[in-house]
Amino acid sequence: MKYELKGNVLEISPEESILSTIIEDMAKLFKDAVDTHHADTRQIILNLDSVETIDSQGLNLLIGLYQECKNRKWGFQVVECTDNVKWLFSIFKLTEVFGVAGESTPA
Repeated sequence: MKYELKGNVLEISPEESILSTIIEDMAKLFKDAVDTHHADTRQIILNLDSVETIDSQGLNLLIGLYQECKNRKWGFQVVECTDNVKWLFSIFKLTEVFGVAGESTPA
């Protein structure tokens, strides 16, 4: 996972699918990114261009990250989703909640 602070925006980019088999490691990486930059961050952008699949535990992790941002009064937006991920978000009515933006790529 890569993350970069740009001004007061923390962009987090997972480099693989968000699945239960790696959820603990990914949760720790999200926490480390937020904790490292919490003083300077006002928004998180989650770039999912490399994420092909998200399972139920992965979806719970993203919802938790969204809720963490909401609790801190930070903005939260998901960008660059694949069609598969956009479809998943639409099924669970998360497209607007997550502020999904950007071009999708073919599945």
